[in-house]
Amino acid sequence: MTSFTERLARLDTTIFDEVVSQSADNDRRSLLACQLAVRALVPSYTYLEIGSHRGGRSIPPAGRLVRPHRLDDKRTASQPDERVFPSTTPTTPPTACWPSSGGSRRSPCRKLTCIDGDSSRVTPAEIASSPDLCFIDGEHTDRAVREDFRLCSAVLADKGAIVFHDAQVIYNALIEIVDRLRASEARFHAYNLPDTVFVIELGDFPIHATPAIRALLLDNHVGYLAALRSSDPYRRFTNRAPFRLWRRLRSRLRFAGR
Repeated sequence: MTSFTERLARLDTTIFDEVVSQSADNDRRSLLACQLAVRALVPSYTYLEIGSHRGGRSIPPAGRLVRPHRLDDKRTASQPDERVFPSTTPTTPPTACWPSSGGSRRSPCRKLTCIDGDSSRVTPAEIASSPDLCFIDGEHTDRAVREDFRLCSAVLADKGAIVFHDAQVIYNALIEIVDRLRASEARFHAYNLPDTVFVIELGDFPIHATPAIRALLLDNHVGYLAALRSSDPYRRFTNRAPFRLWRRLRSRLRFAGR
């Protein structure tokens, strides 16, 4: 039987078969690559995950990648996001590894601590161990992502990585975060991984130099084209006849006014 370590080394996404998740196969591969890369730098590392839509999570079964890990879960009646048609599917807790109601408490799963709440109301003191790797996949609004990043950067060790999912949705928040890091002259690297995973390395934490991440960055067309493809429904919508007619009329009016 193939060992878990061997499956992880080849980024075998079937590792997620035991986990409720809505992520695409390329996203799963990128998340595994990030965890494999962090594991190479910090063999026994702490992991913080924000968000668990419908009980989904990116932590592989039994927490075999991290020692220990933490989870900040924001369960609400629906999941608003920046898209025109936000998801309204109720979020529900998973069947295991979760507290049954609000409040911070020890999970039934060994090594996993769950916090049920909004990251804007979670204080850094509630995160007992400084994480080396953070994963943000909570409410897909720019405001929430900024708050999630604020918490992660506050509790992160002096160096580490913060990973975001669905970058094609929360890109305005990512632009603002990167601009602020640049303005503050912080030491960081930022890049996209297939399909919609965005990574920010803070301090001296070069997971991009590990073979798993370097291979994904070499073929960066995969994530780039996926991001372009995600905007195609909006392009098709704005190219409908009424919008084309409106653009022609506007162009003629502007030309006539010169």
